[in-house]
Amino acid sequence: MKSTKYILTLMAAGAAVALTQQANAQYTLQGNYLEVGVGSDGSIINPSGSAPYAGQYYSQFPGIIWNGAGTGFAGSYVNNDFITPGTPFQMYSIGVGGSWGTGSFWGGNSLGASTIQTGPLSTLTTGGYGGLTYSQSLSFTPGSSVINFAMTLKNPTAAAIGDIAFATGFDPDPDVYQHGSYFTDNQIVEPGVVQAIGPDTGNSIIIQDLSGGAVADIQADWPEYDPYDLLNGYNDGNGDYAIFDAWNVGTLEAGATETIDYNYIINATPVTSTSPIITGTVPDGASTLGLLGLALTGLGVIRRKI
Repeated sequence: MKSTKYILTLMAAGAAVALTQQANAQYTLQGNYLEVGVGSDGSIINPSGSAPYAGQYYSQFPGIIWNGAGTGFAGSYVNNDFITPGTPFQMYSIGVGGSWGTGSFWGGNSLGASTIQTGPLSTLTTGGYGGLTYSQSLSFTPGSSVINFAMTLKNPTAAAIGDIAFATGFDPDPDVYQHGSYFTDNQIVEPGVVQAIGPDTGNSIIIQDLSGGAVADIQADWPEYDPYDLLNGYNDGNGDYAIFDAWNVGTLEAGATETIDYNYIINATPVTSTSPIITGTVPDGASTLGLLGLALTGLGVIRRKI
């Protein structure tokens, strides 16, 4: 347990949706199941610390708050945050030629990133590193507990850029607000699918690779930002540990782009290697959040355009 921790489009008919824009392009996006804080660098956690509605209180800042009943964020669900308790840690990082930059609440913004709102429950972040430019969309819908990301890397130069890597991850804490524990049972479920389970609540939070080729990690030694190190595929087991996915993108030729699709998923119960993976909206919320399948037609490979 760490006393300080370093550290997405939900759409259902008639569902209530709200968004509060914060200063410096920081946002708090609220649907029925999820409330997500987005920083100006596009990382999870809104560092403004402002609650979007009267009566809400956050021990720190909104990260990913979950209400499995889909009834909004009053009462006991106000502080059911899976990311921010203790020392808030969530990151994404881009590596080029062995060096890397990151967007992270705790690790800073070394990608020149900025974020805009593109819809009630979506944002778009742009930036660059090592000659690459990038855009990353984040979206979720009111009827689901799935946050969708699409990271598009582009080589705008006249020469190839090689040794490119990308990674994302966070420290999960699904049991803190209900049971006061930072401990999680951590599992690499499938290649590119890693989950952390709260032993007391049974709730899990998952990183799911949709593009193929990701290396999943469970790290006792965090915060971690280096995408090259994460390609080693650590599995440190259970504890107050962080989970990650990392991709070896390789080389982008002049003018080429590559898109990496992935999800963050909150599930009412743990998933197994034979469970289907959630691929979109889940109208009944927690009652159907066990639907997890790796047969993701059309998303079997990283999308590359030259």
